[in-house]
Amino acid sequence: MKSVLFFLLIALSAYVYNPLRAQSAADIFDPFYEDLTLWEKIGLIDDAPPERPYPLQEIKRLLTVAMQNGDSIQQKAAQTHYKRLFNKSFHPGSKAEFAAQNTHKHTDTTNTTDTEVDFAAFCDFNYFLNDMLTLSARGGAVFTDRFMHNAVLPSFRYSSYDLAVDYVHVGSLYLLPFVNSVAAIGTSDCYFSAGISRANGGPFFDGSLTVGSHAMHQGRFNFVFRQNRWIYSQSFLTLSASDDKGKNLAPNKFVMLHSLTLRPFNILSLGVTDTVVYGGRLEPLYFVPFSAFFISQGLYDFPDNSLIGVHASVKPLKGLQINAQVYADDIGFNQIVTFKKDAKWRLSGQFGVSYAAADVFPFSADFDYTLVTPYTYTHANTNGEPASVNYQNYTHNGTPLGSNLQPNSDRIRLSFQFRPVHFLNGLCIKAGNSFIRHGNVSESVSNIAALKAYLSNEYATDGSVFNHALYHIYTSGGTIHKDQVFSYATPFLNQKTIQYVNQLELELNYRTPIMCSDGYIQFKLSYVFETNINPRVGTHIYKPDGSTDGWNTQTVEQIGHSVIEQKAAEQLKKWRLQAQGREIKHYIRLGAEIVY
Repeated sequence: MKSVLFFLLIALSAYVYNPLRAQSAADIFDPFYEDLTLWEKIGLIDDAPPERPYPLQEIKRLLTVAMQNGDSIQQKAAQTHYKRLFNKSFHPGSKAEFAAQNTHKHTDTTNTTDTEVDFAAFCDFNYFLNDMLTLSARGGAVFTDRFMHNAVLPSFRYSSYDLAVDYVHVGSLYLLPFVNSVAAIGTSDCYFSAGISRANGGPFFDGSLTVGSHAMHQGRFNFVFRQNRWIYSQSFLTLSASDDKGKNLAPNKFVMLHSLTLRPFNILSLGVTDTVVYGGRLEPLYFVPFSAFFISQGLYDFPDNSLIGVHASVKPLKGLQINAQVYADDIGFNQIVTFKKDAKWRLSGQFGVSYAAADVFPFSADFDYTLVTPYTYTHANTNGEPASVNYQNYTHNGTPLGSNLQPNSDRIRLSFQFRPVHFLNGLCIKAGNSFIRHGNVSESVSNIAALKAYLSNEYATDGSVFNHALYHIYTSGGTIHKDQVFSYATPFLNQKTIQYVNQLELELNYRTPIMCSDGYIQFKLSYVFETNINPRVGTHIYKPDGSTDGWNTQTVEQIGHSVIEQKAAEQLKKWRLQAQGREIKHYIRLGAEIVY
């Protein structure tokens, strides 16, 4: 009933003010951020904070810089955003999308088609209460025939809708409400913001390793302090915890991040990010700025999950940008410095180069490589039981929070963007290709005690971010010990069964302004051609069955090595047969929206 009343309020507002849509500063998919990325590439903007979205104070400053220092094309784009965000405080709106997926399976020569229909009605609010206090919000409701977890999307991609599962029906469609907001106090040089929104971080805003835009919105409390040559930011996130299968959501999971970015020269920026993931309690110590989370949690015998990352960006020529980011989960320092080949490398990395031109022939080209080594972002919960709430893995609402790639994966991506402003202003053409490899790290497990644990308990063995390395060992006296597979080794993509995904895509986006209202009308068409070899690698290899009842309280010796090995070999063989195959998929998505 609450969902119905909420939607009726939105629908009434849309009727009074016309059924049109505007986006707000709280939305990282707002067109402003796409233009901002281009302005950063060409050097027009070089001092924006690394974490998005921004409050209205910061957006106003950035648009003012673009209007003052950009060329005529950049000035016009900045003026359009400025008028849309600041000339009107309240904007109702609507949006419609249709998606279809056709799958051809070569194993059984079958063809299947899936569709998705989405219609959204919502209202946006961007308002300066005074020079230091701002509010940006977007709330509404979506009619859809699919939830986020089964949306029609290519592999390794996630829905852009922030929808809580609520079984309110309107005919055959679900009616799901949503709200995103950012409130801020301060100036563009020093502000505190709070809200609920999606986020992403630089230098790779399309695929961040720290907090990715694919992750569902989360509660965010941010502090940013900027000086001429450095920026300090601290973010406190409230997340949805789950068990080790991504189910049974629960509260009281938190992430604290703080980062320091230095800009010693206009062409160079260097930064470090420190992160801790924890839950079940609120830890005041982690709110201390300029602290080291690994050292702080050492006061409590390291009960939480800390990560550290570094990033760099160099602009040697106008329009040319070279970026690098490494985010370390757990590394075997002693093994690395002694040059052991089985050293532990649990980290993610992204390295790329981009070129952008914004003069006579506006276009950009990006090439990047991303890797996520085995067990990166994974972490066992405190007691190690799969059914318990996991407060320490790098997930939110049952999906990855960092990279959208699963552990033991890598990706090569090339993309182009062209805007023919001189003969068809408003058209944006995007083209690209991504090649992804992914392996299920549990396929490499040969430790007999680990296999016994996998066959007798509901551990995740699908190679995902929930597939952690810890397992229990039972001794004859009933004592339980904990151990981890690959405590010192990182079997990166050397499994027998590897998933290969190639995605070739094209997107046409046409946006034309509504001169009388500072809004716009937008139409979008996207197509993805995907080839997926061994598409079911990301399924569980081992699981208990009737023949393994009671194994969880028995030792390896009591069961017998040969019995465990035979059962593991049977399930592994069955999984390999099911994981293999080839699928050809076609994805098409049509969308239309209007901003008044």
